[in-house]
Amino acid sequence: MLRFIAYLFAILLVLSAAHAALTIGYSDNFQRTQNFAAPPPDLSLPPIRLPEFTPISEEPQE
Repeated sequence: MLRFIAYLFAILLVLSAAHAALTIGYSDNFQRTQNFAAPPPDLSLPPIRLPEFTPISEEPQE
């Protein structure tokens, strides 16, 4: 029974190390593009007013 628990622990250790290598160990040759800030808005343009909603109308089908 102790050997079985040791095997499970070893498997979990290997899998967690592989998962950490995939998620943390990225290459420095490529920039991470996640969570980059959006470019600043052009404040000289007027704000864009969108309609409150667009009604959907379909022709009746029989």
